[in-house]
Amino acid sequence: MSDNPCLACPIDQGCCRNLDWMRLSPEEYERVYARVDDRMETRREGPFLLVRAKDKGACPHWDGHCTVYDERPTECRLYPQAIGSVFDGADMVLSVHAETPCPWRRALRGSDDAAEAMVRGLGQTVARQGQGVRVVREEGFGKLEVYFRRLARKLLGFGRYADTPYRPLIDLPRLFGRSR
Repeated sequence: MSDNPCLACPIDQGCCRNLDWMRLSPEEYERVYARVDDRMETRREGPFLLVRAKDKGACPHWDGHCTVYDERPTECRLYPQAIGSVFDGADMVLSVHAETPCPWRRALRGSDDAAEAMVRGLGQTVARQGQGVRVVREEGFGKLEVYFRRLARKLLGFGRYADTPYRPLIDLPRLFGRSR
């Protein structure tokens, strides 16, 4: 087994001990979570699968240590950085941030370039053919872009996946007298 620094963690947070809607590619799901499907809640967000433990507790692979540490999915490898929002359009835009409660986040963070490459790689595995993938760091102007995109999605429905149930606050076709 690999050396896992999380074994000494003094807090329960949104990681292995409190798995809450982690984003996975279908391949990652099959490789790591399909065998414990009966203990998971799963929902689809565009090309991604989101998973959490049914009891909203620990990851089914957490047994005081990670039993799949060497084959863990991208979002686990990325931690204490995390994938924030995903926006669909001509390009898939994924955000990444390091605003997690991990007590070792400064020591474990790793390079921003490596994190962005991991997130880009995950996006490329699920992107539609010909769809570009762009990663935005939720810092500085990147944070403003992410807030703007979230606002546009919430108000108008822009940037959401068509198969994701969502009703925008402003229904443009109805507003302009066009039926759907």
